[in-house]
Amino acid sequence: MEAPEILGLCARIVSTFATNTFFGAAIYINIVECPARLSLKTPPAMVNHFQAAFPRARAMQGPLVATSAVGAAVAWYLDTDPNRFLFLSSSVMMFCILPWTKLIIMPINNQLMDGETPGKKEEAWVVDMMNKWDKVHLVRSILSGAAMCAVGTYWINKSTAMF
Repeated sequence: MEAPEILGLCARIVSTFATNTFFGAAIYINIVECPARLSLKTPPAMVNHFQAAFPRARAMQGPLVATSAVGAAVAWYLDTDPNRFLFLSSSVMMFCILPWTKLIIMPINNQLMDGETPGKKEEAWVVDMMNKWDKVHLVRSILSGAAMCAVGTYWINKSTAMF
């Protein structure tokens, strides 16, 4: 293997790992974490849970989405396989998560992360914001799930071509 082929293979593997990990974390948040948060008894408890979990999720998911998007773009660029467009589509989908997060999710995050203020709001406001956040976060889960399917299809096609 030549150096570009090795780099392309590494980019495909790293992008696949980052995409799948991001999707797993994103869908976990929608399926498990958000409902658990909403089941807490008081608005301050819901807000405290969000404020404790959000920085951890942000620290993990930010680098994953960037690694996935860039790795898939490099994989697409260096690959010669006819199905390489699947990595380009994965890269575009993962890249779209960045402006979505910045423009749509961050304003909600900022309100929920505003110190003690959100915990002092009425229960209806807190529940509404948590549900709103869950819905806009679901877009990230759907985009990363579609990117995961694209990458998975690439690898399935690659493995069946060998036989």
